[in-house]
Amino acid sequence: MSRGCAQYSFFPILVFSTVGFILTSLLWVRYSDELLFSQWSEFPSCTVVDTQVQSSTTDPDQYRSVVNVLLTPSSSTISEALRYVNGVYNQTQEQAEAYNERFLPSSVITCYRNRFSVNLVSVEEMKNTDVDASYLVSAIVATVVLAVLVGVLLVLMIRLRGGHADESRDQNFPLDSFGIESGHNTHESYPVKRGGGLSHEKAHELCDAYRVDPPKDVEGDEWVCAICLEQYEFEHKSLVLLPCAHKYHGKCLRRWIRKGGNCCCLCNAPLEDFVPSLTSQSALKSHDLTSVVVS
Repeated sequence: MSRGCAQYSFFPILVFSTVGFILTSLLWVRYSDELLFSQWSEFPSCTVVDTQVQSSTTDPDQYRSVVNVLLTPSSSTISEALRYVNGVYNQTQEQAEAYNERFLPSSVITCYRNRFSVNLVSVEEMKNTDVDASYLVSAIVATVVLAVLVGVLLVLMIRLRGGHADESRDQNFPLDSFGIESGHNTHESYPVKRGGGLSHEKAHELCDAYRVDPPKDVEGDEWVCAICLEQYEFEHKSLVLLPCAHKYHGKCLRRWIRKGGNCCCLCNAPLEDFVPSLTSQSALKSHDLTSVVVS
């Protein structure tokens, strides 16, 4: 994937990833709620300690009924049993007081405690239910899709960061940063001739003279630029194959010349020997052309 494609794809995928994260979170919350309220344990010998009417902190006109109970005769821990286990405040004060009159202190009642959260206790009958499997399947599928989006997003971030690093290198690094002595190149280092490089016009003449068509089979081609060590990509509009059989992206070769390079960065062949207007055909034949293969 080219850096241009990465740049234009980054923000849409970031938006999709954000939306996917929100939807995935909502699905897991929904599944957790369904699972939480699906399993209950019955306690038939709960002892009522007292009752309370609690008001909402956000809406003073809304109340709920609370029955303090001992779940077992031997228990010493008082549990708050609610009429509505979700803790909602949906009664008036009169309604809550009327409901609490059903539970006299020291009376024995049946309570239901949640199997997943021991703090959820109800004085109303709670039945065990089966959780709809579609919630779990949807949550898993959404998680997988989100993971793929995040993976693509990370690849794009790495690609973009690499592009910025290349631009910074081209602007701030000396000539050797193209890989001759920095260790980036897999070939042995050669002494680089500096100064007195080709002019802007001669650099373009050189690239135009040895420009070749992009390889038809991109994935199977062995085209690797001798400077940036990257293979052919669609963003490379010109490819150059010098008579010394070494391959370049046209843009990379022109930048190399502009920074003072005046020879092939692999075999040290003088580039001026390849410029048609500066050399004769006999000089070109002095270079080894037998290994030149155009894909």
